[in-house]
Amino acid sequence: MSTDGTTLVCDLEVTNCAGIHTRVALLIFKKLESYKNCSASLTRKSSGYTADCRSVLNLLSLGAAQGEVLTLSVLGENAESLQKELTTLFENKFYEDDKEIKEENGM
Repeated sequence: MSTDGTTLVCDLEVTNCAGIHTRVALLIFKKLESYKNCSASLTRKSSGYTADCRSVLNLLSLGAAQGEVLTLSVLGENAESLQKELTTLFENKFYEDDKEIKEENGM
C-alpha cells in the first residue's frame, strides 16, 4: 500500500469464485455511496482498464474473475476508512459462500 497525499493505492485480489458480478458491483457501489466526499476506482492489472466505483456498469465491465489482481485508488477526506472497508469486502470474498455458488452453477 502506498500513500500520496490524500490518495491511497493498494492491490486487491478477487478471491470469490464468481468474480465481480452484479451483486458484488452493487456492494462496492453502495459502500462508496456512504462516502460522499470520496472517489474510488479499480484498475484491472492485466488490461489496464479502469472502472469508476460509482458506476455499477463500469465495475461489471472490468470482467474481473477469481484470481484477478485489481488496483484500488481512493481519494478524499475519509479515504483511509473507505479503503479499509473495500479491502474488507475483498478479503471476505464479498460475503459469498463459494460452495453455494459453485453448486448453483453446476460446478
